[in-house]
Amino acid sequence: MDVTAEKSYQFKRLSPELYKDLIYISKSAFGFDPGLNYYIEKNRTEKFGPSDLGYIAYASDGEPAAFYGVYSQPLVIDGHTVLAAQSGDTMTHKNHTGKGLFIRLAEMTFKLAKEKSISFVFGFPNNNSYPGFVKKLGWSCPYKLHDFRIKIFTIPLCKAAKKISLFKPLYNIYRNLVFSLFSKKGNAFQSSVIEMGIGGLNRSNDFLEYKLKSGVLLRQIEECSLLIKTDGFLFLGDIQRLENVDYSKVLRKLRHMCFWAGIDIIVFQVSPTTFLDKKLSTILKSSEAYYMGYINLDNQFDPEKFKYVFADIDTF
Repeated sequence: MDVTAEKSYQFKRLSPELYKDLIYISKSAFGFDPGLNYYIEKNRTEKFGPSDLGYIAYASDGEPAAFYGVYSQPLVIDGHTVLAAQSGDTMTHKNHTGKGLFIRLAEMTFKLAKEKSISFVFGFPNNNSYPGFVKKLGWSCPYKLHDFRIKIFTIPLCKAAKKISLFKPLYNIYRNLVFSLFSKKGNAFQSSVIEMGIGGLNRSNDFLEYKLKSGVLLRQIEECSLLIKTDGFLFLGDIQRLENVDYSKVLRKLRHMCFWAGIDIIVFQVSPTTFLDKKLSTILKSSEAYYMGYINLDNQFDPEKFKYVFADIDTF
């Protein structure tokens, strides 16, 4: 970012009274208003890590111009707790693109995260954002997540509910009825990726409560609890890791549930070579999804020893 451009902007650390400015930027950047409650709940991480880890850039006339933020994430590996953060919302108002604001905001945010004892920041850049993270911010992106999809021939009621807001409440009542017939309330479970030498998200009670507020459901099919979310598709966040379980049977019942619920696609993403990646690869074909990337802030832990499932992505 050139010096002249930098001097024309003011940078403020994110705080609750500034959440409204995120809505303003989002409307321009994405054409979408997620609502104030979205930012309130997303930044409510104080029970397991520091909150409001991000900065907003303001133009000289006071217009909110851009934002970059990360979100505290509790990790665990071999019994050791690790405080990391996930790269989250990145957005620039259309009036302020091409000013280098993303890089400036990211550098400020990473510095703040390090001051707050964040060990490393991880995220899942898409093909468009990948060059910026790697070439300009020094991220490492060792692999892409594996993407598993199951297509179901049914009436796409779930897609209709996403497009037609008036239909959504009625659909949710119907969906909940179908889910209750094919599954029951699930129990909390740790990430399926965790094993000796491999870490993952620590689903403490506080973190799970935080996650469930975003519309995530905890259901049980057969012996396995599942984290799921419906938003046009059924996003399968994770499946409980149990020995001697026929996962093809679990998926078959999940498929039946989706058929009657009017859900025509099931999507699951996971780090390669993990437990569920190996299990599902014997049943389904996968393709490559987003990159897994990171920037190490204190070099206490190797970020590549931590793996992820779809439920760990901040948009899930």
